[in-house]
Amino acid sequence: MNRNFLQEKTHLEHALIPLSRAENTYLSAAIDGQALPLCEQGMGVLMLGAETGTPTSHSTVFKLTHCDTSGGTYTDVSGATTTITALPGASGSKHEVKFSPAACKRYRKWSLAIDFTGGSSPAFPCSALEIIGGSQQEPLS
Repeated sequence: MNRNFLQEKTHLEHALIPLSRAENTYLSAAIDGQALPLCEQGMGVLMLGAETGTPTSHSTVFKLTHCDTSGGTYTDVSGATTTITALPGASGSKHEVKFSPAACKRYRKWSLAIDFTGGSSPAFPCSALEIIGGSQQEPLS
């Protein structure tokens, strides 16, 4: 298997760039599924760093939404949601949401809703990626 084959089988998109994020709901930019290779599998990966501001707890929902138009109303993709309630601590944490790109509408956005309890201006650094792979079409060379 050559390097070009592997590169064509996997595609990464930044869903949320690395930033310290306070309590709020954040949305990625629209990802145009037609501009990407036709793939069988997809995954959103959320990385959370150590919390600051000493919150006593949190509830964070990471989910995939989709729509037929980039500026339309986005709805949840069935089964593509995870809820995190454990604080990441010093070592941080990683969370995955799997989805089928073929089952999605043309445009996708990742949503991250953070709700902290307690603390003084709590936040944590986080970022998210979308990874798709498993091309349904073999490269020519």
